[in-house]
Amino acid sequence: MASQQSALLSNLATHGLNAAIAAGRLSLTEPTPPQDVNDCNSHEDEKGYMFTEIGGRPAVVNWQNVGWGELRVSVWFDFDVDKHPQINLTGNSKETFTGARPLAKNQHYPKFVGAFVAFWLERRTGVYIQTRDGQPGAIATIESYIRRRSLPDLEALPQAVPNGYKLYGKFRM
Repeated sequence: MASQQSALLSNLATHGLNAAIAAGRLSLTEPTPPQDVNDCNSHEDEKGYMFTEIGGRPAVVNWQNVGWGELRVSVWFDFDVDKHPQINLTGNSKETFTGARPLAKNQHYPKFVGAFVAFWLERRTGVYIQTRDGQPGAIATIESYIRRRSLPDLEALPQAVPNGYKLYGKFRM
């Protein structure tokens, strides 16, 4: 059975993924696989981000093709762009919304983000969120964080229903 934190992160991931799909920004279909089965890096340009709302809170969803038909998807919940310490910087220090987590030191997270989760979406052998042991709610996270005072907001999110994909499936590494 998944822990409460894992279940909350899985629900947040589902809300974020659904938002990107509904906006037509993220495809559940893998682009045509490469002819060479060893070419894992095709479609490296399949990436993006969007601002949305989840549970009445501002959020960011970003994704990037990581090869082999998988996307790395990240959902940043209760995200206050005005309080992000690196939003107005320049060069490599500026937030570009392309990473698994916000570009800032961990100690700054409580100031501008309530929670985030980064995970893999499988699209080649089925369309599902990769989970530990293929169990529901046991999301295989790349990065995750929950601000203590954001727990009630995450708990209040309605249970999201996946839109065209399964909530769980085999973790591939």
